[in-house]
Amino acid sequence: MKKSHDTTPSERSPQVPTRLSEVLHEGVEVKLHLVQHYAELALLLVREILEDNVTSLCGPRYSRHPAESTLRRWGTNPGSIQIQDERVPIRVPRVRDVATGHEDTAGEARWSRWRG
Repeated sequence: MKKSHDTTPSERSPQVPTRLSEVLHEGVEVKLHLVQHYAELALLLVREILEDNVTSLCGPRYSRHPAESTLRRWGTNPGSIQIQDERVPIRVPRVRDVATGHEDTAGEARWSRWRG
């Protein structure tokens, strides 16, 4: 009988994509795994929301900056989100306005519309 600690990671669960849009192109096994482990699905959603917000502020990753834009990607900070009763660690992207030197985590001013 094989013990759970004797299995390799690929035997335990399928490889989970890093963006939710990638899931649409994956097989049924990955989709079922995400349904069974909803915390991973929630984490994918949060990462995608953060990345989309930074992209809307700064433009696509590794692209040239338009002359009128002063916002730049500026690394990440450690953070966490609560999923049900569990705190899950996550890297929160930072945005910097190079004209003023002001830094926000994922465009903090833009998040105020979701806070109510």
